[in-house]
Amino acid sequence: MHTCSVANQIAMFMALSRAFDTSSNSSRFRELKTLLKAEGYKELANVVDKALYPHQSLVVKILDIRSQLIAHTESNQTDEAVLKRNGVKPEEIKNLIDVAKRVLVRVSTTLRVYNRCFITGFHNQSTLDVLAKLKS
Repeated sequence: MHTCSVANQIAMFMALSRAFDTSSNSSRFRELKTLLKAEGYKELANVVDKALYPHQSLVVKILDIRSQLIAHTESNQTDEAVLKRNGVKPEEIKNLIDVAKRVLVRVSTTLRVYNRCFITGFHNQSTLDVLAKLKS
């Protein structure tokens, strides 16, 4: 069970970190803001900034976990040690996911792009179910 929990955490951090990746060739919130500004939606880009700004330190931790466990595995670090050192709590991740979802819903509805997963919340709930299991 413990191995599954760590593996689930690593997979979640890997997936979540993609949205905040610093690479210029990946789809992420930074690129979204750039494109919104280029298309004349500066106010909407500011909404994205304002919503995500309070989560900066959490994003740094998530990118650090991803970097140490997946991208640049350090031989002297165990998965558990890296996860414990960064001290990311399931509630923090849930809040970040909720904020990211609200931002994406706001952008998509403003641009009149509708997506079924935003309306049903299916993907969001699935992630929250994984978080609940990790917490227990």
